[in-house]
Amino acid sequence: MEQVDLLKSVILPYLNFFFFLGLAIYFFRKPLNNMARAKHDKFVFAADEARKLMEETEKLHQNLEMKAATLAQEIEGIKAKSREAAEIEAKEIIENAKAIAEHLKKEARFIADAAVEQAKQELRREIVTLAKESVVKKIHEEMDSAGHKTFLKKQVKELDHLTHEVQA
Repeated sequence: MEQVDLLKSVILPYLNFFFFLGLAIYFFRKPLNNMARAKHDKFVFAADEARKLMEETEKLHQNLEMKAATLAQEIEGIKAKSREAAEIEAKEIIENAKAIAEHLKKEARFIADAAVEQAKQELRREIVTLAKESVVKKIHEEMDSAGHKTFLKKQVKELDHLTHEVQA
């Protein structure tokens, strides 16, 4: 077998490795630590930001849930107010309609009464005219000139009597 130089083949490469490893640690420790610390700080900052955002989101979620709960109550309140307003308005409309109907009834009654009164007057005039014509016809048929004179004298006496009563 060949002889292996233990120092050159085994120990020196390991010493060389550990020497360079020590140098690398000595020179790169601070930058690596700073880099690791910066990454750590970024992660901590990001975690804090995420926690704050999560808390804000939870608060917003709670606010929205509260608003949703009160929204149903508000909707019911608005419905109730609208219903009450509609009922009040309906009552007012009905009252106004009743007042207008009553007014129209009174106007119709007034017009009907006026028409009835006019018809009565026309009937009276017609009755008087017919009675007058009938009396004149009867007088012409039944009276002669002597009866006519007596009738006229009687009428003159009645007129004189009425005149005296009116003057007294």
